[in-house]
Amino acid sequence: IAFQETGTIHPLAISGLHVGIIAMAIGFLLRLLRVPRGRAAVLIALAAVAYTLLTDAQPPAIRASVLVVVFSSAVVLGLRPLQFHSLAVAALVVLILNPADLFRTGPQLSFLAVAALMWFGPIVFRWENGDETSRSLQRLIDENGPRHEQIAFWLWRFLRGLTLVSLIVSLVGMPLVMARFHIVTPVAIPLNVLLWVPVTVALASGFVVFTVGWLIPPVGAVAGWICNASLALINSAID
Repeated sequence: IAFQETGTIHPLAISGLHVGIIAMAIGFLLRLLRVPRGRAAVLIALAAVAYTLLTDAQPPAIRASVLVVVFSSAVVLGLRPLQFHSLAVAALVVLILNPADLFRTGPQLSFLAVAALMWFGPIVFRWENGDETSRSLQRLIDENGPRHEQIAFWLWRFLRGLTLVSLIVSLVGMPLVMARFHIVTPVAIPLNVLLWVPVTVALASGFVVFTVGWLIPPVGAVAGWICNASLALINSAID
């Protein structure tokens, strides 16, 4: 009830957000390991599909995994994926598997949120970064400024970007949430920003438990502790 009343039920619900976080975490790991881009794209797509199947192939997860597969295929083939075309492919796959999902609130909110981010994302990016001269000047400052100022500026931009994403998704989905659940949850906008890090850590560490814990028990134990601590932090923030 607390998650629903604060508009933050999606961190624990199976959603496309989880697929995106898993794909992003694996992509970051493969980049650290210097895996070639094409091979990394294939591994990321396989991980997204595996997570979707593991979580009983819920429509939002299918949508996200189809997008990951399409974008990964574009990387392998050296093509540029079209965002809304890719989203349309995901919608067709979801409807082919279960046409009734067209009338369910979860899939509707999932596709609505992604479409809003695809539409407003470029506008927000141009607004945040300004023209090419401003971006070049900022890069020059970043490269020559003190390290602590660079870290502070990166954190500020990261939090500002998360806040804008949370604001867009909340405002676009609010009419549908009001119509179906009869609640308005403006507190979800700052809460989603605060929960992003612990949700990401919980998902990543839980994935480590599932994939590595059975093979290397000490690593699984540490990852399990991290996952439990992250979930406890999420509950505390919601309460």
